[in-house]
Amino acid sequence: MSENKSFENRITDVYQYLYTFAYIRLGNRENALDAVQDTMLLAYKNYNTLRNKELFKTWTTRILINTINKIIKKEKNYNYFKELPLHKDITFDESEIYFLDLISSLKEKERDIMYLKYFLKYSDKEISETLKIPIGTVKSKHSRSLLKLKKILEREDL
Repeated sequence: MSENKSFENRITDVYQYLYTFAYIRLGNRENALDAVQDTMLLAYKNYNTLRNKELFKTWTTRILINTINKIIKKEKNYNYFKELPLHKDITFDESEIYFLDLISSLKEKERDIMYLKYFLKYSDKEISETLKIPIGTVKSKHSRSLLKLKKILEREDL
Protein backbone atom coordinates (compact mmCIF):
# COMPACT_ATOMS: atom_id res chain seq x y z
CA MET A 1 0.00 0.00 0.00
CA SER A 2 1.39 3.40 -0.93
CA GLU A 3 2.12 5.96 1.78
CA ASN A 4 -0.61 8.31 0.47
CA LYS A 5 -3.23 5.56 0.37
CA SER A 6 -2.22 4.48 3.85
CA PHE A 7 -2.66 8.05 5.09
CA GLU A 8 -6.05 8.36 3.39
CA ASN A 9 -7.30 5.16 5.01
CA ARG A 10 -6.04 6.13 8.44
CA ILE A 11 -7.41 9.68 8.33
CA THR A 12 -10.78 8.34 7.17
CA ASP A 13 -10.80 5.97 10.15
CA VAL A 14 -10.14 8.75 12.70
CA TYR A 15 -11.96 11.70 11.12
CA GLN A 16 -15.14 11.35 13.19
CA TYR A 17 -13.11 11.04 16.41
CA LEU A 18 -11.20 14.20 15.56
CA TYR A 19 -14.28 16.15 14.58
CA THR A 20 -16.24 15.07 17.66
CA PHE A 21 -13.38 16.00 19.98
CA ALA A 22 -12.88 19.38 18.27
CA TYR A 23 -16.60 20.10 18.36
CA ILE A 24 -16.84 19.28 22.06
CA ARG A 25 -13.80 21.38 22.93
CA LEU A 26 -14.56 24.37 20.69
CA GLY A 27 -18.34 24.39 20.79
CA ASN A 28 -19.07 25.26 17.20
CA ARG A 29 -18.95 23.63 13.81
CA GLU A 30 -16.79 26.19 12.00
CA ASN A 31 -13.95 26.19 14.52
CA ALA A 32 -14.12 22.39 14.80
CA LEU A 33 -13.86 21.99 11.02
CA ASP A 34 -10.96 24.47 10.88
CA ALA A 35 -9.14 22.62 13.66
CA VAL A 36 -9.62 19.24 11.98
CA GLN A 37 -8.54 20.61 8.60
CA ASP A 38 -5.37 22.12 10.11
CA THR A 39 -4.72 18.83 11.92
CA MET A 40 -5.13 16.79 8.75
CA LEU A 41 -2.75 19.10 6.88
CA LEU A 42 -0.09 18.88 9.60
CA ALA A 43 -0.53 15.13 9.86
CA TYR A 44 -0.17 14.73 6.09
CA LYS A 45 2.97 16.88 5.98
CA ASN A 46 4.56 14.94 8.84
CA TYR A 47 3.18 11.46 8.17
CA ASN A 48 6.58 10.11 7.10
CA THR A 49 8.01 11.06 10.53
CA LEU A 50 5.54 8.78 12.34
CA ARG A 51 7.57 5.63 12.99
CA ASN A 52 4.77 3.47 14.39
CA LYS A 53 1.75 3.86 12.12
CA GLU A 54 -0.37 1.99 14.69
CA LEU A 55 -0.18 5.13 16.84
CA PHE A 56 -1.82 7.25 14.13
CA LYS A 57 -5.03 7.82 16.11
CA THR A 58 -3.26 9.07 19.24
CA TRP A 59 -0.73 11.02 17.17
CA THR A 60 -3.41 12.89 15.21
CA THR A 61 -5.42 13.51 18.38
CA ARG A 62 -2.30 15.07 19.95
CA ILE A 63 -1.89 17.32 16.89
CA LEU A 64 -5.57 18.25 17.18
CA ILE A 65 -5.24 19.13 20.87
CA ASN A 66 -2.29 21.42 20.06
CA THR A 67 -4.29 22.99 17.23
CA ILE A 68 -7.30 23.56 19.48
CA ASN A 69 -5.10 25.10 22.16
CA LYS A 70 -3.65 27.50 19.57
CA ILE A 71 -7.16 28.53 18.51
CA ILE A 72 -8.18 29.13 22.12
CA LYS A 73 -4.96 31.03 22.88
CA LYS A 74 -5.36 33.14 19.72
CA GLU A 75 -8.89 34.11 20.75
CA LYS A 76 -7.94 35.32 24.24
CA ASN A 77 -11.52 35.54 25.45
CA TYR A 78 -12.54 32.18 24.03
CA ASN A 79 -15.56 30.96 25.94
CA TYR A 80 -16.30 27.31 26.44
CA PHE A 81 -19.99 26.93 25.86
CA LYS A 82 -22.25 26.31 28.79
CA GLU A 83 -24.90 24.66 26.65
CA LEU A 84 -23.81 22.48 23.81
CA PRO A 85 -25.21 23.86 20.57
CA LEU A 86 -27.13 21.24 18.67
CA HIS A 87 -25.81 20.40 15.27
CA LYS A 88 -26.88 17.75 12.82
CA ASP A 89 -23.34 16.29 12.57
CA ILE A 90 -23.20 15.36 16.23
CA THR A 91 -26.08 14.62 18.50
CA PHE A 92 -25.99 14.20 22.24
CA ASP A 93 -28.74 13.08 24.52
CA GLU A 94 -29.70 15.11 27.61
CA SER A 95 -27.45 13.14 29.95
CA GLU A 96 -24.44 13.66 27.67
CA ILE A 97 -25.13 17.39 27.48
CA TYR A 98 -25.43 17.50 31.27
CA PHE A 99 -22.16 15.55 31.59
CA LEU A 100 -20.42 17.96 29.17
CA ASP A 101 -21.66 20.86 31.27
CA LEU A 102 -20.28 19.23 34.42
CA ILE A 103 -16.94 18.53 32.75
CA SER A 104 -16.62 22.18 31.73
CA SER A 105 -15.95 23.02 35.39
CA LEU A 106 -12.76 20.92 35.38
CA LYS A 107 -9.24 22.03 34.51
CA GLU A 108 -8.17 21.68 30.87
CA LYS A 109 -6.15 18.44 31.25
CA GLU A 110 -8.92 16.87 33.35
CA ARG A 111 -11.51 17.85 30.71
CA ASP A 112 -9.37 16.34 27.96
CA ILE A 113 -9.09 13.07 29.84
CA MET A 114 -12.85 12.92 30.41
CA TYR A 115 -13.64 13.79 26.77
CA LEU A 116 -11.24 11.20 25.45
CA LYS A 117 -12.40 8.50 27.86
CA TYR A 118 -16.17 8.94 27.76
CA PHE A 119 -16.91 10.43 24.35
CA LEU A 120 -14.18 8.97 22.18
CA LYS A 121 -13.86 5.75 24.19
CA TYR A 122 -10.07 5.96 24.43
CA SER A 123 -8.33 3.52 26.76
CA ASP A 124 -6.11 4.84 29.55
CA LYS A 125 -3.10 3.81 27.46
CA GLU A 126 -4.37 5.75 24.41
CA ILE A 127 -5.05 8.80 26.59
CA SER A 128 -1.55 8.53 28.05
CA GLU A 129 0.00 8.38 24.58
CA THR A 130 -2.21 11.17 23.23
CA LEU A 131 -1.63 13.61 26.09
CA LYS A 132 1.98 12.50 26.58
CA ILE A 133 1.54 11.92 30.29
CA PRO A 134 2.20 8.76 32.31
CA ILE A 135 -0.64 6.27 32.52
CA GLY A 136 -0.60 6.65 36.32
CA THR A 137 -1.27 10.37 35.89
CA VAL A 138 -4.18 9.60 33.57
CA LYS A 139 -5.67 7.26 36.17
CA SER A 140 -5.16 9.64 39.10
CA LYS A 141 -6.50 12.69 37.22
CA HIS A 142 -9.47 10.64 36.08
CA SER A 143 -10.16 9.48 39.61
CA ARG A 144 -9.81 13.00 41.05
CA SER A 145 -12.03 14.39 38.30
CA LEU A 146 -14.75 11.89 39.15
CA LEU A 147 -14.52 12.92 42.82
CA LYS A 148 -14.82 16.60 41.85
CA LEU A 149 -17.85 15.84 39.70
CA LYS A 150 -19.39 13.80 42.52
CA LYS A 151 -18.99 16.76 44.92
CA ILE A 152 -20.64 19.07 42.38
CA LEU A 153 -23.54 16.64 42.02
CA GLU A 154 -23.90 16.34 45.80
CA ARG A 155 -24.01 20.15 46.13
CA GLU A 156 -26.69 20.35 43.45
CA ASP A 157 -28.84 17.86 45.33
CA LEU A 158 -28.87 20.07 48.44
